[in-house]
Amino acid sequence: MDKSHIKFQLTQGNFKSNIDFNLSDARIIAITGLSGSGKSTIAKVICGLLKPNNGLIKINNKILYSSEKLINVAPHLRKIGMVFQEPRLFSHMTVKNNLLYGQRRNSKFDIEKFEKIIKILGIKNILNRSTYNLSGGEAQRVSIGRALLSEPKILILDEPLTGLDTPRQSKIMSIIKDINKNLNIPILFISHSIDEIIFIAEKIIIIEKGRVVAQGPIDEIISY
Repeated sequence: MDKSHIKFQLTQGNFKSNIDFNLSDARIIAITGLSGSGKSTIAKVICGLLKPNNGLIKINNKILYSSEKLINVAPHLRKIGMVFQEPRLFSHMTVKNNLLYGQRRNSKFDIEKFEKIIKILGIKNILNRSTYNLSGGEAQRVSIGRALLSEPKILILDEPLTGLDTPRQSKIMSIIKDINKNLNIPILFISHSIDEIIFIAEKIIIIEKGRVVAQGPIDEIISY
């Protein structure tokens, strides 16, 4: 039986989502589709920000939502690292304090993990800076770091490269691959850009009008 399974139905006005796919361990899986196809809805349902009409959300053998078993784990207890298009950092905190906010629910501060993450992200030299004067790429790297320090079972990136120039996009895509390799954490990468997906993903899931219309290894599906 699959350790991670996303299956749900959700009606929002005239739009209906009917989603069913599995997540593989320690891989980068991309979700793509046209604007309005329902990509971000999937992320919000997994995180618990949207409650589906019915279904099953299971990550790492832990059931987060089950309409059958009447389970609906609160968003902050789901152990999911979520990174949105906008970094959503706390402007009154330094970079370091934004990162430490991700660890606030952990009983013990793991300095080794903290240092490992800031090294992968390349943000050691900006730890004491305020967040309001960071570049877009720096802010997004800090946002990813904060998500990682919450010790998530999965990292979800929803269009994380939007608004960044090409060099910064390339930098963050390389960082995402390093995170997957060095931290052994599965990543769900949501993007409308086929170029980004070809570079970063091993598996692709194509969404159209709230449904999965194709899924599989990137080299098999990309000609869809």
